[in-house]
Amino acid sequence: MARSDARTHEIDSLELVVRGGSLPWDSGFSYPTVDLVLDGRPLQDWLSSVERAATGEARDYLGHPIGADMRALLMGEWSGDGLGPGAGDQEDFDGRTALLGCTCTVIGCGPLCARIVIEHGTVAWRQLVRYRGPYFDYGDLAFEFRRGTYESTVARWERDHPRRW
Repeated sequence: MARSDARTHEIDSLELVVRGGSLPWDSGFSYPTVDLVLDGRPLQDWLSSVERAATGEARDYLGHPIGADMRALLMGEWSGDGLGPGAGDQEDFDGRTALLGCTCTVIGCGPLCARIVIEHGTVAWRQLVRYRGPYFDYGDLAFEFRRGTYESTVARWERDHPRRW
């Protein structure tokens, strides 16, 4: 893949991994979320290193609930907010997609958003920002995937985790 700048990471593998999440104020309330793992490293870790370098601390994020439409999300067809694609009453985050959400379980409260760009042979996550609470711009940090590998991961997720509604 062609690298567009020094902070665009060419990613060979994307995994969607179910992990437990819990409310920050009630660790007894747990629920499964979908973690995005890039080349064996959770997306949260990639972000933390950038935030710590800029501010001295990093915000925690959680993935989407297990029943979320991950295909629509990862293909940039759904903002990640609201009940799902086509359900209305969702925020578009200035044309970006909420890849991760706030630890309070409300995705739109403090989401990590990216512009998903799908081209002939690649899929890229660009213009990453923590959309609110407080806003943080990840600058020129971006991720680029081989489109075939990316779409295979999404298809495998759909096969292994069919939506129930």
